[in-house]
Amino acid sequence: MKHKLIFYIILFVSTTGCTSSLTRISTRLTDRPATIICYSGGKEILATETEGKPLSEQNSDGYLFRDKTTGRLVEVSADCVITYQ
Repeated sequence: MKHKLIFYIILFVSTTGCTSSLTRISTRLTDRPATIICYSGGKEILATETEGKPLSEQNSDGYLFRDKTTGRLVEVSADCVITYQ
């Protein structure tokens, strides 16, 4: 998951059309909004709604999504329950 985020940051910085890179990321994050609740050590550490579908890598416990309330990109590495709307 961290590798994917680093890739997006490098892509964003190295591309002359930075807006188009951000648009590609935003477009991928606009399908299937969800409620996401994450736990660490059995305790809830995050409960929020996403603007779109959370992204994840295979064999990873990490997720990347745009928070519906703040509009910020969030990366979390935890046990999460995702309920799609």
